[in-house]
Amino acid sequence: MVDGRHFFRFSQEPDLRYLVENIWNSQSVLSAHEDLFDLVLVRWNKYEEWSPWNCILLTKEEASAHAKLENVTEVLVFCFILLLFSLLLLPSALVFLLYIYMYILHLH
Repeated sequence: MVDGRHFFRFSQEPDLRYLVENIWNSQSVLSAHEDLFDLVLVRWNKYEEWSPWNCILLTKEEASAHAKLENVTEVLVFCFILLLFSLLLLPSALVFLLYIYMYILHLH
């Protein structure tokens, strides 16, 4: 069994391709940017080891801003609360949530 601490060492190119193409649909989770030369897989929580369940696909610029966040869980909770609030008020709640998250990234 491969644990999260050693996953990257055992990952092969097809595994990473599967993550990019099938899980993240070959685009940034924030901006939907699709140029693969601008995209990177980064750890969602920088304090945990890289693993398929702790990674997201972002542009290099988004990844740089994401790396500056101290606690992504707090941001996620904040975004979830905003999502619940926006579901009551806005028909395009997901778009609103992404704009808020992108705004938070640019503050750091």
